[in-house]
Amino acid sequence: MKCNVILAAALVACTSAFAGTRADVMNAPCSTIDAMMATVLKQQQKPYAAGASGEDAYDNPGLVTYAFRQLGIDVPSDQNALGSYSKKITAPKKMKRGDVVFFSNSLNPKEIYMTGIVQHINEDGTFNFVCVLPDRGVLIASSTDPGFQGNFMHAIRIVSDEQIKDIRGGYQKDLANIEKAKADLEKAKQEVVKSENKLRDLENEFIKGNTAQLKIK
Repeated sequence: MKCNVILAAALVACTSAFAGTRADVMNAPCSTIDAMMATVLKQQQKPYAAGASGEDAYDNPGLVTYAFRQLGIDVPSDQNALGSYSKKITAPKKMKRGDVVFFSNSLNPKEIYMTGIVQHINEDGTFNFVCVLPDRGVLIASSTDPGFQGNFMHAIRIVSDEQIKDIRGGYQKDLANIEKAKADLEKAKQEVVKSENKLRDLENEFIKGNTAQLKIK
């Protein structure tokens, strides 16, 4: 009984450690940034709708939240909260595919005006990104397009392929440890049953020996 209680507590501790985030990442439709981007690119030409996050329509924060749900990761749906969600990348050349990029506009350079997901970075630091325009829906835009050129604010990296791999690997390792603990418990139970049977046989022999009439030659 004590062994059961200890193992049960260990199992609860293990599962609570990766319940939610790690389980969601493990069971997500995509396991790499490239796979996520392939899904995002399939959303092209779908229409804009304020507050929408797919799969029929999107706004810009909605497209970002949809994208990272494909990796099992929840991010803020508010554009300003998203802008400070992770460490800022201020140099376009340091961005990577899948980073979230933010633009201001000429009227208010400190206010986030547009959000997108980096699709490709060129050697000169210009880049393409997936975004949602109210009149054109989901499309690939360029940092050199009118309205975007000169208005780059910063980017953030939500997650990397290496981090996703570590999360998934850790989840699988914990599951393997749980299965091993279950197997060890089952083996321990079998040993307990054997010991109980042996004890019972010894007790029966003891009772039999002490109740039998003594025969003295």
